[in-house]
Amino acid sequence: NIVQPRMKFVFTNIVSNQLTGRISSRSTILDMFFRQFNTAGRDQTSVTFRNIDIQANIRLLNFQDIGHVRVVDSHFDNINDLDILRSTKCHSSLDNSRESEVKCSKEDLFFASRYSPTRRTIPAVTERRPGFEDTTKSYNTERLPSPPYLPFFSPISTPIVNASAAPYTADLTSSPLFIVPVVLLVAVALVVILVL
Repeated sequence: NIVQPRMKFVFTNIVSNQLTGRISSRSTILDMFFRQFNTAGRDQTSVTFRNIDIQANIRLLNFQDIGHVRVVDSHFDNINDLDILRSTKCHSSLDNSRESEVKCSKEDLFFASRYSPTRRTIPAVTERRPGFEDTTKSYNTERLPSPPYLPFFSPISTPIVNASAAPYTADLTSSPLFIVPVVLLVAVALVVILVL
């Protein structure tokens, strides 16, 4: 059971994403983000909610550069904010026909779908599945072992520099950064006096 009081799902670089199942905890607050960063192939991307029952409160449902959003045989108790950025086609069935297109709104797309808990329209999944992690703990820091490699550079050796605080402890007036501007100021003052 991965249900937490507050959950955030972020799906990126989507080609085809299908969500099925059930979140029955009404006290759970969800934020869901679906993003396609490659806008050139936007029309081929799709997010499908199929036979899903979400009784949790969806605070934000955000789609960015997704070509098609489909809601089929699904139920959503509450969606506070629906954000669909850029041209997205919304469908009430699995096909891309004009007859299945609906307005991309909460009422026409998400709340108009009919869910039946006895209907099993979930096909066998052979695509990649998203990995879930508990966001109330620290993020997964496990790294895959990297293959050994040969460095393509040679190390550069530099002489050891005597780094001391001596330049910072000397008097200010002995510094060239002080002497040069003062000499220039005196020279300008002399020129002004001689001209007058």
